[in-house]
Amino acid sequence: MTTTEELIERDRIRKQKSVEAQRRYRKKLKEGTTNKESAIKYDKYKKSQAEYMMKYRAKKKIEIASAYAEQDPSPNAESKLEKKVEKINEKVNLAELRRTNREVKQVDLSIQPVKPLQKKEIKKKVVPMWKRNLPPNPTEADMNKARAYPPSKRDVMLKKIYTVFDKVLNIDPSVDIKRVLKSILSGYDVKGDIKYIRKNMPFFNDNNLIAFVNKVQDKYPKPTSFTTMIIPFVNVLARLEAYDSQYQQLTVIAKEKAKEYSEERDENTTSKEDRGKIIQDFRPDSVKKLIDTKLTTDEDKALAACYGLQAPRRLDFQYMIITEEDPSVLNNVNYNYLVIKGNEPSRFIYNNFKTYKSFGKQDFPVNDYIVPYLSKYLKSAKLLPVRGRRYLFGTQDKLQESSNFGNKLRDVFMKLYGEEITVRWIRASASTYINNYKKPKPSLTERKLYAEMMAHSRAVSEQYEKIISEYNTDEEEPEEVVLVETKEITRKTRSRMK
Repeated sequence: MTTTEELIERDRIRKQKSVEAQRRYRKKLKEGTTNKESAIKYDKYKKSQAEYMMKYRAKKKIEIASAYAEQDPSPNAESKLEKKVEKINEKVNLAELRRTNREVKQVDLSIQPVKPLQKKEIKKKVVPMWKRNLPPNPTEADMNKARAYPPSKRDVMLKKIYTVFDKVLNIDPSVDIKRVLKSILSGYDVKGDIKYIRKNMPFFNDNNLIAFVNKVQDKYPKPTSFTTMIIPFVNVLARLEAYDSQYQQLTVIAKEKAKEYSEERDENTTSKEDRGKIIQDFRPDSVKKLIDTKLTTDEDKALAACYGLQAPRRLDFQYMIITEEDPSVLNNVNYNYLVIKGNEPSRFIYNNFKTYKSFGKQDFPVNDYIVPYLSKYLKSAKLLPVRGRRYLFGTQDKLQESSNFGNKLRDVFMKLYGEEITVRWIRASASTYINNYKKPKPSLTERKLYAEMMAHSRAVSEQYEKIISEYNTDEEEPEEVVLVETKEITRKTRSRMK
């Protein structure tokens, strides 16, 4: 029988060995001495043993948590252990739900080759966006400000660049290139550090650029995925005067792929395997019923309410902090805000979102469907009274934004619908709902307003809309849908569709 002391010591040794193994592996990567064939075999073995290993690790985690709990003298040790065990089991159950409720179809990209990209003829030079609004005779400070991205957007781009380094190029970015890339996207002039770009990013050279682009396309063949991964590199080149010709090339390629993706969306069709990702019944009362019956934690319910009981936005809630300040002073473009008034959720203020340049700051009241879920969550998470900067759906202590917010949202909707529903499909479901409802059909003004609340145009809303013949067939009873007036930004509930 293993004692608690032995379990804890084993856990300590395991962690230490893991750190040492990772250090050795990183060293081999830098030296180029890893055995790729062995790594591939090991990856296949891990995948074949995934279910067994998941349950095995969960069991070990529970044993170790129990051992620590036995040595914890605090009165709430047992309660903490129960929550820990519940969280571990929930993760296992969620993984099993994915396997049983949905057939995961992996396409062998080797038998579906994409057409290699060719060097483009540049007919008209593109002026980088950051240069277009510069004042006459700009100072260096003006240029730094124009070139800079908010930290949240900068960090997302850097993460994608490092992913390409890892997944496409199989190299580990050096400390120097990480520093330089961060400086570039923070708006600083890096002329003195251009040597690190030449040394660590030789694929930016004219002779290598198209080969690099095709490598990225081979790894990410879908237009939307390719565009997402290549745009951060476009933005880096846009800030390097010495690489203007490469910037022009990559910009044209990215624009063509974005256009290809837009044309695909214009078809408004949904593949058979993705049909289940469109939420057939996006009516607030129907979503609310699922939230109340299928979710157990206050945080999951609050998150589901923010995306299922109002016009859903992109991942804007990742950057949302809680405040009691007046909305008029909440203008920091790095954050979105939940304004608390009288200890109750009052307004959503959006500054950090993709289409900010088109819409500017957005200010909407928290609708009546969402208030109860947010109120309960704020109390149970001890986020009230407001103190310091706390993220609404941040890390465990809420002091930082969640780096895996998209996955967290996907997991919540997996619990609700048993499908891998990401924010893209939530938004497609909402657009399909508002544009197809016929009893009675929302007015054009209402549909425009709904699109505005989603922070995109009416035209984009129509692109998100998916053609599903079974949609909206046998509903009879009317119910209320919450909309918001654009001028006064005041709550207005209208009798509308079921």
